[in-house]
Amino acid sequence: MEISRKEFLDNYVNLDLGGCNGNLYMDLSNQESMSRVIKIFKSSYRMENREKTLDYLMSFSKIIGSGYPLEKLYLDGQLWGYISDYFKNSFSFNSSMVMNRTFYEKIKASRDVDSQLREIYKRNIIFHDINCGNLLIDSNGGHIIDFEDVLIPDALVEPYSLYGLRFEKRPIVASKKLDQLKLLISVFSLLYIYDIERYFISNKDISKLLEFVKDDEVLYEFVSDCLSCINDKGRDTLPYLSEVLDNIDEDKIYDGRSRVRNLLYK
Repeated sequence: MEISRKEFLDNYVNLDLGGCNGNLYMDLSNQESMSRVIKIFKSSYRMENREKTLDYLMSFSKIIGSGYPLEKLYLDGQLWGYISDYFKNSFSFNSSMVMNRTFYEKIKASRDVDSQLREIYKRNIIFHDINCGNLLIDSNGGHIIDFEDVLIPDALVEPYSLYGLRFEKRPIVASKKLDQLKLLISVFSLLYIYDIERYFISNKDISKLLEFVKDDEVLYEFVSDCLSCINDKGRDTLPYLSEVLDNIDEDKIYDGRSRVRNLLYK
């Protein structure tokens, strides 16, 4: 798709997804029937690498339910972003609007994004920038969006990521495992309705995640299993979140909210 800068400024407006920082824009003239949105890159840095990344992504079919790139966007002849599916009435995992979603809807959204992440991995891609702002929930489920900073095979430069994590005092390198740990943090933020992610942006020690779930046997065991696999060079992924979702107890999540609040604001 190619448009002029004037057409873009006159006809497109930034989408507010309640905390999402994804630079998404919609066509003002087509709001009711809109099914696609424009994703504008955050910067023009190393645009040749971005084009290579889009070419690689678009060599595969789209991942249903995600904001997968469908078409390149050129503004006055220069690559500026891409076109992706639009998820109407969706909000980011750390939006205050998630309070209006049922526990079942949150579990389904978590399962959906976990499934979409698996599909991404089948294409030998590391998402790299998992965070609450890039995960959406609506009445249909969950959606991973913002593929701007994914790592494809033979990527020359490690792109932007909102935050990193450490384990045993060492940084965790960009990897599928790091993606999955960040997904855990985002899903816990969604379920407990507290911004746990903000805690880990400043305190990067992922082992601290155990403190948030220590009174929930199922989640404590799952997080422990994940942490035990971080340094296992024989596997490139952690246990998948969907393996435990059906066993999460809503009452224990509710009871644990006071503990989470105390950890965040002590």
